[in-house]
Amino acid sequence: MQFHFIYFIFLTFLFSNCQNKEKNTFYTTLKDGQEIGVCLIELDTKKEEKKHKYNFVIQTFLKNDLKEKNKILDEWKLPYPVYNFEIADADNDGQDDIWVGVIKETRFDATVRKRLFLFKIIEGKIRPLWLGSRMSKPLIDFSSAYLIDSLDEKENNNKKCIIKTIEQEQDGKFLVANYQWRKFGIEFINYEIREVDSLTARSWLEK
Repeated sequence: MQFHFIYFIFLTFLFSNCQNKEKNTFYTTLKDGQEIGVCLIELDTKKEEKKHKYNFVIQTFLKNDLKEKNKILDEWKLPYPVYNFEIADADNDGQDDIWVGVIKETRFDATVRKRLFLFKIIEGKIRPLWLGSRMSKPLIDFSSAYLIDSLDEKENNNKKCIIKTIEQEQDGKFLVANYQWRKFGIEFINYEIREVDSLTARSWLEK
């Protein structure tokens, strides 16, 4: 696990040498049918007043013709390290949400550690959904996954998005857990596997 983390940090700093280099870009369709892009970039801090060591920004933008410049709809600054970024429908309302892994302390936990932040996309605007304090165990990584709610393949809404995590056990080994969105926060579902090494946990996360 330590090797993978160091390798990820290396790639982060490698890509950060390029001004406004896109870390990840995803496309999603809003409820009104409009297609937008969501990206994570690191700004060039040499040309700005550098108040923080890191200067990541989430942007939403209209997906235009390649000959036209994409119109930025909204931005959300993240003045801390980012270790993961994706979009998926976390609260199962039919609209993709932004999932960001950050490394920081929170109001309720003064230890600097990995967190999961969730943001809504409302008419192209970025709004906080859940700025998580912590999971049941120290978080290592996360991914979206889908459970089948119904065996009827003819149903359109038979898939439910869940949050899948790798967390570290007290003895240093790892577990893979599942969570789901419940009204105002995430709720634990179950453990898929426990007391395994980092590579095994990673393989379960990516299933």
